[in-house]
Amino acid sequence: MAKPVRRNSLTKGGSADTCACPASSGPVHARRIAASARYGRIAALADRQDGVVTASQLEALGVGDSTVFRLTRAGYLFRVHRGVYTVGRARATERGRIRAGVFACGSDAVASHHTAAYLHQLTSRLPRPIQVTRPAGGRASHRGVEVTQVRRPGRVARVSLYGIPTTTVAQTLFDLAARTPRGEVEDLIDLAATAQRRRLLDLAALRQAATRNAGRPGARAFGRLLARLDPDVLATRSRMERHVLRLCREAGLPAPRAGATIIGYEVDLVWAEQRLIVEFDSRAFHTDVRAFERDRERDARHLQAGYRTLRITYRMLMEDRREVVRRIALLVGAARGLP
Repeated sequence: MAKPVRRNSLTKGGSADTCACPASSGPVHARRIAASARYGRIAALADRQDGVVTASQLEALGVGDSTVFRLTRAGYLFRVHRGVYTVGRARATERGRIRAGVFACGSDAVASHHTAAYLHQLTSRLPRPIQVTRPAGGRASHRGVEVTQVRRPGRVARVSLYGIPTTTVAQTLFDLAARTPRGEVEDLIDLAATAQRRRLLDLAALRQAATRNAGRPGARAFGRLLARLDPDVLATRSRMERHVLRLCREAGLPAPRAGATIIGYEVDLVWAEQRLIVEFDSRAFHTDVRAFERDRERDARHLQAGYRTLRITYRMLMEDRREVVRRIALLVGAARGLP
């Protein structure tokens, strides 16, 4: 018995009307296209968020729980915290770890304490665990995250850094003051000096933080920090820097770089080619033996790396500018031709 002939566009006498469409043009193919578009949106979101996404964000992209489970099994998503995932890689970047920790603590959470100091580039080492502040009443523990709960979250001043909610510099210093042993505010003073050099802080912001956080743990320690700062010290550093830059320009000296980091220490001014560092000394930042010793240790390490350090006080700059310029000129090897 002859078998019936299945007619298609390639069969004699066939036509386009009798063509058997391939399976790829049907509903399955459409679903694959939709899935591919969703994966593209997931990847784009992860690129904007240091490789980290949340379950709620995936749901907004049309990715349900069953798909998340399947993608996790397939090695496309990696669970970091409950409802928080990295995309395409098991280990998050440093900033991704911070973002994941903040995501895990809820929409009102904020990176704080030493983690915030890291994001503000006041310190070069990311602390472990990630430190996060969130309103009281939620889940208080997450793996690799230290959670501080506050009853009045509106008093915690915040900014956005790299899209991550973070405490402001002044708020960060206040939070750290709460964990500082009595009388040991030198590290906080160093952080304040670094923030000022980066134009991230002024005395008004510190005073506002003191007022806003009055009555909270750390208020007394923060008050001791303010008491150790000369009322004009932050502005004085800026004025000293502007004076030196102007004097060098008038004397025809090479322009230094401000706020550079040399072998792990941030310096006020540096002539990198001439291997010269200028540091501004202030009594507000050097009122005890520890601060004095710390500065000498910095100078010694810089000298070992081939950098000379010239320390300038506000009095020297105001009363004998010509001598300051002469010393800088001699050290950068450009003494000839000075006006």
